[in-house]
Amino acid sequence: MTGEACPTVDWSALAQRYRSRPSAIDRLVGIAIETNRDTAVTLRALAQAGDADAIRPIAHGLAGGAHAIAAYPVADLATRVDAACRLAAPEAFVLARELAAGVDSLLAELLRHRSAHGGPASSPSR
Repeated sequence: MTGEACPTVDWSALAQRYRSRPSAIDRLVGIAIETNRDTAVTLRALAQAGDADAIRPIAHGLAGGAHAIAAYPVADLATRVDAACRLAAPEAFVLARELAAGVDSLLAELLRHRSAHGGPASSPSR
């Protein structure tokens, strides 16, 4: 799984989930963009450093956040990274890099969505 091939959001599932509150989708998209702006860079740096203890909580949080916005492939990969880190599995760092690519793809998709729905197209700077 690479950043280019990683499917991102299941928009129809998300629309179905929030059918009675469609404005919640744009709010969740904004939150996901804000909270994950630096996540991919952080994951890559921690993978390079071999710091599974620091990767694990990031992956755990990503699993829940990605699931909330129906980004199931990213959520599933984040769950795998969390488990690999917990078990000190050798593939944890490779998976963390794959997760970073998935986060990049997810953010690009979320930014496209936000732009198409009247929001700013680029991630706001701090």
